[in-house]
Amino acid sequence: MGAWNRGLFDNDSALDAVGNMFDRLGIQQYLEDADGEDIEESGEERDARHRVALDERLPSFGLDGIGAYETVILAAMAMRLGARLPDGLRSAARERLPAASEEEHYFFDEARGEVAAALSKYRDGSPWPFAQKGLFETMAEKAGMGLINEPPKGPR
Repeated sequence: MGAWNRGLFDNDSALDAVGNMFDRLGIQQYLEDADGEDIEESGEERDARHRVALDERLPSFGLDGIGAYETVILAAMAMRLGARLPDGLRSAARERLPAASEEEHYFFDEARGEVAAALSKYRDGSPWPFAQKGLFETMAEKAGMGLINEPPKGPR
């Protein structure tokens, strides 16, 4: 799919990076029952579960072997959820921010600026409001402006 907007989490690369980092941290993104069926969870419940897991695991998580983009995404995800941001992760994200690749990851200047601001102003426990527009919201908006193909109206 690529990028549907220019925000930090408005592209597949960012969502894949979040999933990869959660896997490395041993955090289950979605809950399943014993039969492997998804357990219904509200967005707030999932975010709270992820915040608690990040608070437990980030202080001892090593950043060796993790690329610049993934480091920035991990820090941004922790800030988005309001988790405690260890000093080592904050400083690593600041240092690695310039090396995170726009071409490879759809990491646009707007997102880079948002992350830089968040890294300097973020306070643990207060979720950071990164600008984010979902894929379907973006598609609906563009359809209303005639920028994407719309299905024909009326009977076929």
